[in-house]
Amino acid sequence: MTWGTLNNMYDHINRPTYDFGDRIITFRSNWELNYAFYLEWLVKIKEIKKWEYEPERYRFWRTEGNFKYELGSYLPDFRITRLDDSQYIVEVKGRKQRMIALKRMKKFYPEIPIELVEQKDYEILRKKVGKMLGFV
Repeated sequence: MTWGTLNNMYDHINRPTYDFGDRIITFRSNWELNYAFYLEWLVKIKEIKKWEYEPERYRFWRTEGNFKYELGSYLPDFRITRLDDSQYIVEVKGRKQRMIALKRMKKFYPEIPIELVEQKDYEILRKKVGKMLGFV
């Protein structure tokens, strides 16, 4: 299978796009879009300073002798900046997937707090604020 074939495999997936005024973002899922609505609301009520979608890719390296090679990488869904300028990342997942990447994050970047939003957490959020924030 070639890279082009892999890309075509996902062409049927509807990737929601939203204009937040200062940026237009295409998300990988409606859950991520809805979580962005929630984060935008937190900014408006001054609970957080800002949020970023897929802010940077973290790479995991291993060194053996004179060789250094990449074990993999991880692109988190969101990076949130609190009012005190401290930051943490959020991963929105419907199922337990990409757990290896999260484990590697804890090993290679232990200073970066990670919040995992799973289906049960998302459903609680949706019930509390989904209607008010216009979740899709």
